[in-house]
Amino acid sequence: MFSEERNMDGIEEFSDLIHEGEGGLEGWIVRNCVADMKRWMELTKNDSPNHNTKQLLSKYCSLDGTLLANLKDSNKAYEVSSLSMVLLARIATVCSDSALSASLTAALSETYDVIRFVERKMRFTSFENKKKYVLAKAAMEAPSSRDVLLKVFNISDIEASQFNNDIHHVIDVLGRLKGALPDDIVKDEMEIITEFIRHRNLRSIQQIHDYIEHLFVDMLNEFLTQVPNAIYKEITESSPEDYEKAMRFSLKLLCKVESVEAFVQ
Repeated sequence: MFSEERNMDGIEEFSDLIHEGEGGLEGWIVRNCVADMKRWMELTKNDSPNHNTKQLLSKYCSLDGTLLANLKDSNKAYEVSSLSMVLLARIATVCSDSALSASLTAALSETYDVIRFVERKMRFTSFENKKKYVLAKAAMEAPSSRDVLLKVFNISDIEASQFNNDIHHVIDVLGRLKGALPDDIVKDEMEIITEFIRHRNLRSIQQIHDYIEHLFVDMLNEFLTQVPNAIYKEITESSPEDYEKAMRFSLKLLCKVESVEAFVQ
């Protein structure tokens, strides 16, 4: 009896196909696809915490001009990458206390999969870009607490204790960060970012932190504005067997970006 009821439920599901023939098949497929998309989007929205990102974007969305443009002007071959953003967050962690750097670190975590997706779809034009992609992943997955980073960059506890009230000491330490790294792409990237920050007329730890946050937001905006093109490439270039997976992933990212759309420059 229960088996018969289950069979009837199955028949009800396909009733449109029975009565409408081939035309019903097309309508049924469309309706089911739309229902699936809505379900995926609702699940994604419930799993898209963007509170920190919204706060950060709203804080700098009304500023004229961009720090990123100035950074590119001073380094003609510079191209922002996921590695840039991970290193910037790590610099903030080292040079300011955890209360200041926590929101920046959280915003990076919230948007990291979006940044990586755009980079993979839109920036894989050279071996160096691909290597930065791999190095950023390694840096993101490595321990990133302030105590660990201070040891990585050879900064003693005594030096770190002076950060809160000695801006000149922080500027000096910024110039030394690259010295703790081997000669590679990470060191080059660190040098570009730290030298750019050091040569600004910053007068307090708060100003340094705000400057880093502003630069981070400019970098993030560059990635967020490329999401539609990246999604288009993901879907149009996917094979038939990977199409559903590409759609699910694209919808997930789209929901994340839509939640912060009002704050994107």
